[in-house]
Amino acid sequence: MVEIKPDGGDRSPRKIRKATYARGIVPQPPHSDMKSADGGTAWGLSLAGRKPRREELPPDVNLCQYCSAKCCRYLAIQIDEPTTGRQFDYLVWFLLHEGVAVFMERKRWFVLFRTTCKELLHDGRCGIYEERPKICRRYSTKRCEYEDDWVYEKLFELPQQVLEYAEVMLAQPGVVKRTARKPSQPNASGNRLRS
Repeated sequence: MVEIKPDGGDRSPRKIRKATYARGIVPQPPHSDMKSADGGTAWGLSLAGRKPRREELPPDVNLCQYCSAKCCRYLAIQIDEPTTGRQFDYLVWFLLHEGVAVFMERKRWFVLFRTTCKELLHDGRCGIYEERPKICRRYSTKRCEYEDDWVYEKLFELPQQVLEYAEVMLAQPGVVKRTARKPSQPNASGNRLRS
């Protein structure tokens, strides 16, 4: 028997029920160096040394207790679809920074920042669960990336990938090349304005 918290993202110590392991699933620490808040080992379940798939678990189980908290280790901001050389140049600039990627999913474009939430505990639980933001409260495990088989329609991790894609999409070789800025001209008050 293992304590399993109910579905709905509830990781708080309240509302705990007892459940038996699904067939073939054995208790195993998800990471040998992972410790829970009280200093003990943080336990997950494993099927022959691997994380169980969603369909192998009872329907009312909280997937978060089997996951490495991927949803707390990045954030993605939606952006407009790039259609000009200048917009593609911005994507190149994004990708010149560490931990940044650009992807398209369901015809929507996003900038992804690989960064861990400051409130994520070492055992994968939320340190401010009861006070977490509304966006976290609305997030559901029904369509999360628990299975590790998430595939983006388009994924750019290197500036060269964006440059090659832009060249094809804009059908104008070299359109996205970064150029030197025009020198600015001083206005009547002496401030420099770009023409």
